[in-house]
Amino acid sequence: MKEKPATSRRPLLVSLPAGARELGIPYSSLREAVLRGDIKHVRLSGRGRFWLKRSDLDKFIEASTEEGVR
Repeated sequence: MKEKPATSRRPLLVSLPAGARELGIPYSSLREAVLRGDIKHVRLSGRGRFWLKRSDLDKFIEASTEEGVR
């Protein structure tokens, strides 16, 4: 019987530091965006730590994308 190949699934939630690294922006910039409500966040168990859904990171990038120079 053949073994199934290991899948490299990424976690559904990421911490703010990990999200900032993935986006290539400073942690403080991402935290400010969360506090302003520019990006949705998850709080588990009512703790102070924020978590982000990967799909919301993608939406944040799309919403922040502009065309041309003003």
